[in-house]
Amino acid sequence: LNTVYYVTDDPQKIPFESLPSEFVIKSTHGSGQTIIVDDKEQEDFEMIRSQCSDWLKTEFGHETREYWYSNIEPRIIIERKIRGTKQEIPLDYKFFVFHGNAEYIQVNIGRFSDLTERFYDKNWNVMEFTNAYEKGPEIEKPDQLEEMISIAEKLGEDFDFVRVDLYQTEEGIIFGELT
Repeated sequence: LNTVYYVTDDPQKIPFESLPSEFVIKSTHGSGQTIIVDDKEQEDFEMIRSQCSDWLKTEFGHETREYWYSNIEPRIIIERKIRGTKQEIPLDYKFFVFHGNAEYIQVNIGRFSDLTERFYDKNWNVMEFTNAYEKGPEIEKPDQLEEMISIAEKLGEDFDFVRVDLYQTEEGIIFGELT
């Protein structure tokens, strides 16, 4: 699991002074609401608090038609910024697990810039379909693919279907979320 520094429903209480120099701020009840802080000394904390307040007032499940977000209590979560093994922002590996079997792996590339996706089967054969974004470049098979598949299948064994998001980082595999 990634290190969580702080969770709140009141952005005015975010203790910026006690946070490390770099971190990531997200909403718990939506998809894509992220602020990456590379150097807190360069940040406008009031602007961040304002953005977080806006997130807390927004019904993301209704706006995006992803109803499951409506069942999550709105919170702001502040986590350790993680790094990929070959790039600054780690690739986002999304395992599509059916009855405990990982069948497909979606790799999101360029999460905070020009987002693309590429699908693979569990043997790292390229799939020619896409889901929501433009098809991205083919990438090398991750060093820890077998371990990531094992983790995804273990986490997904009690579900008919679940998507398990993982990151391969310099520190090892880090869990993202279950969807």
